[in-house]
Amino acid sequence: MCDRFRLRTVDNWSPAVRALLRDLVDEVSGALGPSLSGLYAYGSLATPLFDERISDVDLFGVTDPEPTGAAFHHLEAAHRRLDERHPAWAGRVEFAFVGRSALDAIRGPGARIAAKRTGEPFELLHVGPDWLVNLHLVRTRSVALVGPPATEFIAEVPVALLRDGATARAAELRDRLRTADDPAFQSYAVLSACRSLYTFDRGDFAPKPVAADWAATRFPEHAPVIARALEIRDLGPAAADADPLDGTGFVHAVAELLLAGQRGERRLHSDA
Repeated sequence: MCDRFRLRTVDNWSPAVRALLRDLVDEVSGALGPSLSGLYAYGSLATPLFDERISDVDLFGVTDPEPTGAAFHHLEAAHRRLDERHPAWAGRVEFAFVGRSALDAIRGPGARIAAKRTGEPFELLHVGPDWLVNLHLVRTRSVALVGPPATEFIAEVPVALLRDGATARAAELRDRLRTADDPAFQSYAVLSACRSLYTFDRGDFAPKPVAADWAATRFPEHAPVIARALEIRDLGPAAADADPLDGTGFVHAVAELLLAGQRGERRLHSDA
């Protein structure tokens, strides 16, 4: 595995990140009690590419039973308190909690999860194939904050299912953009669509900046939109407000391209 994708252990995180995660573990453990089976840091947080200035903190939790009712409200309150106590991370801590018995259903009919996503409130969502890439990431590139390694809960996600997941994710981003009113979400959607392209083509994950550079080279006609999305990511939401990015056309094109590739109407990926 390439060095830039090596797992980052807690010892490698800065004091600020460790303080946030200690508080987060305390809050989540207090909210869920013995129903918390495992809690995992994943995404860029589990790689050396994590940038404290701009990266999100992605957490995935496994519970038994599923986090509904009182558990959901306790988690919502815990997230709100974390934002208040750690203002530098406000809006950048993303939660997702799923019942242990529902994990396999994500590969088929779908499952209900409690989640806080970028630009959205804490909510109960029904997720399916669009979440397969996340499961792959948690299984293969995560740090266990509570409980056993994620491999104890999450089975391997075959490459064919990863490509289905990347396609579903691109379609979900396209649909969310139709109603999104947060200018910064445009940048997030463009970079996430780049990741979907990369996953479909390569059958694996890459952090957003890596996937964006790859997509800009592979699809130079979209390079200016991708470059602007990276610039907004680096400068922060104020840059999106000052000079809004319209990524709708790019994300729509990605969704249509991947759907065509999924149907076999266009060869998009290498079998290597």
